[in-house]
Amino acid sequence: AINEQFVDIDRPMATPVANRPEIWTLKNGGGGWVHPIHMHLDNMRILKRNGGAPFADERDGVAKRDTVPLGPNDEVEVFLNFRDYPGPFVFHCHNIEHEDMAMMARFDTV
Repeated sequence: AINEQFVDIDRPMATPVANRPEIWTLKNGGGGWVHPIHMHLDNMRILKRNGGAPFADERDGVAKRDTVPLGPNDEVEVFLNFRDYPGPFVFHCHNIEHEDMAMMARFDTV
């Protein structure tokens, strides 16, 4: 689940405004799983990991990723700038078992 909710594909969880940068916080509540969170539409820049500096390969401040791994109890702040395309998109856990069990959310770029 994301924010304790399974996906409702008919309802967006977020409505970012195109070309208006946002910082999102992504958290893994534990449970022993690593959740590679995959974002559709735009790449992320990792700003912080667990309140401090990102991993060494995340630190340059310009490396963009479409997936960020979250270990148990990890938290990252990511910079996003949803540009180019309005409409519905999703982000989800890239573990196939979790993706199949609706660990995803819709967002609509407006």
